[in-house]
Amino acid sequence: VGILDRGHFSEGEPYSHVDVLRKIIEDPGFVNVQNMPMVDDPGGEATTFDMICALSNRKWINRVDLINISQGHYAFAPHPILHKILKCLDKIIVCSAGNDHLDNDQTGHWPSNFSLNLDHLLGIANVGQSLTLHPTSNFGNDSVTIAASGEFGATLFGTSYATAWVSRMIALSYALNGRNDLTLAEIIDQIRQIYQVQFNTSDQTLSKVRFLAVKK
Repeated sequence: VGILDRGHFSEGEPYSHVDVLRKIIEDPGFVNVQNMPMVDDPGGEATTFDMICALSNRKWINRVDLINISQGHYAFAPHPILHKILKCLDKIIVCSAGNDHLDNDQTGHWPSNFSLNLDHLLGIANVGQSLTLHPTSNFGNDSVTIAASGEFGATLFGTSYATAWVSRMIALSYALNGRNDLTLAEIIDQIRQIYQVQFNTSDQTLSKVRFLAVKK
């Protein structure tokens, strides 16, 4: 799994954002992680240009079977070059939907909203312990593909971590099948054997989400 991230540290925390993502995704013997920082300075801000440059690094892209992007930004219209690059990548891309409790069907959140027209890109919402949408999570009947566990304690929650959890699930399904060309339907089938999966929920913000996957 390739983690595209700016590696930033949370204030007062000894670990960085990418450290947490790596911890969630890694599974010794099955799932390995490659970091691809968008900026050299862990405290620096990354731009859309930085994301485009990182995704254009074919040497890194060719080393991974799927890409985790626990990053995003708001814009009225998508960046055409970012869209073109993501469209050309022949692997699943898992993107966080954002943490401002906004409807992404009405608000442009990128790159997660590319899920609307790219079948291999997934937009991920965050489910709390109650198995309903976390109060901070963005949502979207059309723009969010999967809602998954993204709460790992009182202070560690967000769509970034839900995205990492989905990346882990997909990577495990690859490992257990010995192939990385599974369709989304095949991945869901494999995930159902490992995790608790629900296809119906009373939470209206998740009414069209393809599936809700949470830790057993």
